[in-house]
Amino acid sequence: MGPLGEETVAGHLGEDDDVTDEVDGSAPTPATSAYDFLFGETSYRTVEDAAVRSTEEQNDSASAPLEEHTVVAADLAKLRADRRAGRGRAVELPAPRVKFYVELSTGGRELLDQPLVIGRAPSASALGGGIMPRLITMTTINQDISRTHARIAVEGETVVVTDLHSRNGTLVTMPGRPAQKIREGEPTVIIPGTIVDLGDGATLTVQEG
Repeated sequence: MGPLGEETVAGHLGEDDDVTDEVDGSAPTPATSAYDFLFGETSYRTVEDAAVRSTEEQNDSASAPLEEHTVVAADLAKLRADRRAGRGRAVELPAPRVKFYVELSTGGRELLDQPLVIGRAPSASALGGGIMPRLITMTTINQDISRTHARIAVEGETVVVTDLHSRNGTLVTMPGRPAQKIREGEPTVIIPGTIVDLGDGATLTVQEG
């Protein structure tokens, strides 16, 4: 085989240049792999496109929790407002059942739904502050009891009697016990069936019912 001429070499080089130009000018063909037949052709995204899509996806996923938090916050605010309004309402409590009453020797019955102050001419001003008592006037033949003689009231679940520094004192007779004089100004616990003697025939009997 003889040496190649210059024209022959140039001709071959020209053909190669044309092939190179065609290859360089065409778009790159993505490499194929053994998995392409499973998943199809691989898709490509630019960095800018991926960044924008990621931000949009985050915004979409974050919008729902924010709305839920807003609803919860509104509900909590409403509950707090309702609770404050409830605190301002007056609560109606049932009236306590009156368990005790007093029978007077002069006739009549007085419920112990509030303190009773008994005497010849009782006065609430002599007791000072506290719950306003109901005044019970008892008259005797000799008028030998004090004007404001004694106080009877319910404290908790018991009845107490107090001698209000009377002139002749106060006697109490509990069921099954002898009469005894109580100390002035000191509340004394008594039980149903107790007789409170103010003197000069004026008595009170504590009953339950």
